[in-house]
Amino acid sequence: MLSAHGVYAYLIEAILIFGFAVSILFLLTFILHLVYRLIGGKGPVLNAWKAACYGVGSCLLGGFLPYVSLFAGFYSFAMQFYLGPMVLYRVKEGRAIIVFVVFIAMTFVEMIASGTTVGF
Repeated sequence: MLSAHGVYAYLIEAILIFGFAVSILFLLTFILHLVYRLIGGKGPVLNAWKAACYGVGSCLLGGFLPYVSLFAGFYSFAMQFYLGPMVLYRVKEGRAIIVFVVFIAMTFVEMIASGTTVGF
C-alpha cells in the first residue's frame, strides 16, 4: 500500500484502523446483547456496550504483547461472557457459567478443527 499511495498510506491506515475498530465494537455489542437476552438477561443495549468496552480494554493494554495476549484475551472473554451477563443483565450465575464454558469449548473445537494454536 505504501508504494501505491506514498506517504498518504499512513493516513489511510489510521482511518481504516479507527473505522474497523468502531464497527467491530458495534458488532460485538450487538452479539453480546443477543447472547445476554437469549440466556434470560434483562438490560438495555448500553449495558452490552459497557461489557464490550470493558472486555476490549484489557486487550488494548496487553493484547499486542507475546504471551501476555493469551491472558489478556482470556480476561477479556471472562469479562464479556461471565461477569458481563451477571452484573449488567442480572443473569443467574449458573447460566453465565454455561455460556462461558460453551464458548470456551467452541474456541478449542475451532482451534483443533483448523489445526491452529494461539498465535499461529
